[in-house]
Amino acid sequence: MGKVNYAMNILPYPGQVVSGDLTWAKEFNEQLLLCLIDVAGHGKRAHAISQNCLHILNKH
Repeated sequence: MGKVNYAMNILPYPGQVVSGDLTWAKEFNEQLLLCLIDVAGHGKRAHAISQNCLHILNKH
């Protein structure tokens, strides 16, 4: 795979300090897997759910 440049930027909902949105990228076997996670809701609860998703992605 040639070089791929990518950037990720997540902003919380106005008035919140964290977001339930998440991006994740992993390069393997000369391929790029990009995941976009958008948890319903806002704030700490949505953030906790997105962090659980991140944990699952990193395990596999």
